[in-house]
Amino acid sequence: MKQFLILFSLVLICNFLNAQSNFQPGLLVSGQDTIRGFINQRDWTRNPSVFEFQKEKDGGNSRSYSVKQVSYFQINGSVSYRRFSTLISKDEVGLNNNSLPTVAATVDTVFMEVLRQGKIQSLFRYKDQIKTRYFILDETGNAKELVYQLYSTKSGQYVNNEAYKLQLTFAAAKSANPSGGIEWLIKRATYTEGALAKIIDEINGDKSQGNKNGGKKGVISFSAGVYLIANSVSHKTQNSFSSLGTKSSATPSLAFGIDYQLKPEVSKLLWRLEFAAGSSDFETHAQQINLSYFQDYKNTFKQLNISVTPQFLYYIYNGANLKFFGGAGIRSTFSSYSNNLYTISTYYPTSTYTTQTPDYFSLRKVWFSMSVKTGVVIQRRSEISIGYVGALQPINQNDGLWAESISTFTLGYHYRFIKTAH
Repeated sequence: MKQFLILFSLVLICNFLNAQSNFQPGLLVSGQDTIRGFINQRDWTRNPSVFEFQKEKDGGNSRSYSVKQVSYFQINGSVSYRRFSTLISKDEVGLNNNSLPTVAATVDTVFMEVLRQGKIQSLFRYKDQIKTRYFILDETGNAKELVYQLYSTKSGQYVNNEAYKLQLTFAAAKSANPSGGIEWLIKRATYTEGALAKIIDEINGDKSQGNKNGGKKGVISFSAGVYLIANSVSHKTQNSFSSLGTKSSATPSLAFGIDYQLKPEVSKLLWRLEFAAGSSDFETHAQQINLSYFQDYKNTFKQLNISVTPQFLYYIYNGANLKFFGGAGIRSTFSSYSNNLYTISTYYPTSTYTTQTPDYFSLRKVWFSMSVKTGVVIQRRSEISIGYVGALQPINQNDGLWAESISTFTLGYHYRFIKTAH
């Protein structure tokens, strides 16, 4: 069953990877024309140079537009890009970079993501395979890179060039509401979107950040559900035992999840912190023939579990109303036990002698498992999954005598509490 689950996930990856489209309302500007329609929104980890556009959302052929044809495009309420031809740095950033930035920049024409569009100053981002760069507007209205360099010299010294702070200081001189606070912001600013956006907002006199053109980011939502869990326990005993057996159980388990997604409209990766609670009954069984009589050994216990599972779900197919996903995580389980009995029955020719020892085996109160799952999300709210949870250590601590490991197969349903619109 475990091998089937892995195979099923691989089949989903092969069949659905890169197959989806996600056309959202938007517009583009080509020459003097503004054309409204639908743009295929992707999880662009790098700035795009080409995008798909079609006039009707559910019909007609799509057309590809490149940076040579379009000066601006936007996806309504989400993201926008503006074309610039400007100097772009090509040197890497990092302490492992020991090559001097001899070639500072080359001229290139690219789509830059609009992060802020203000009356006085704007902020843009361009990311490629080398690094992420941020830009503001110069006196001519063209994009000018905010310079940041971090590298090591051949002598082993680190160079941390924060020229962007001086550039922002000059830009702040044109602030609509100059104040001492902006100097403090610039002085402590890191080369990140959040820090730079605060400075641009201050320059524009916009404290509400209402001119931000990026889509929603860092969205937290919740989910609740139930699992039908089928437990099994495998165990190893001393070599003198034979005829090993186990008894499985199927019980429900309640679950609650806190979900985090960077860009819900396009992101393929969702992080979930899941809490679950349930109980299960277990029984392991072994036999032994000792001289002329027969012995039966049995260990039974009831387990009440509360588990915490940090996990990620990756959307292999990420359609608007149908999603296929695979996921994995590490589960921490906190257990309490009852009816923990070790029973030995000895069968003599004319009689049977039985002993029961409570808590003979020391069972772990905290134990860890690997969790994998795959499933579908329908209409963005209903999540159906199958999964496997395999223990990373035996449940008891009597190593060598009676080592029991729990594995679980799950069939689950989650309802996602999300907003109806992005």
